[in-house]
Amino acid sequence: VNNGKIQRDFLDLRDFVNLVKNAINKPIIKQTIFNVGNGYNVNYQEVIALAFNLLNKYNLPIPTYKDLDKAEIFSKSICNIDDTKKTFDWEPNYSLKDSLEWCLKENKLIK
Repeated sequence: VNNGKIQRDFLDLRDFVNLVKNAINKPIIKQTIFNVGNGYNVNYQEVIALAFNLLNKYNLPIPTYKDLDKAEIFSKSICNIDDTKKTFDWEPNYSLKDSLEWCLKENKLIK
């Protein structure tokens, strides 16, 4: 982990696919950039803690990691998805916890 304090806006792949499906059915929108995310930030340390809690819950091995605590220019993202939600009649449905559990299921680590 580069630095546990770095913040990002995570989006579940299933939410992204649903957004693409909705966008395909809309007329072409020219010269506009839309933010795609779930609309809130989480830092890497929170992601690791959540992942470790899920691994503990399912009695799976806990990996080791190293927090390098390196400085990063892009340490915090801000993703306002209001226009995206309105234009494409879309909203994210899956939490980060849902996403991590889905990854465990897809990798056949849990049922």
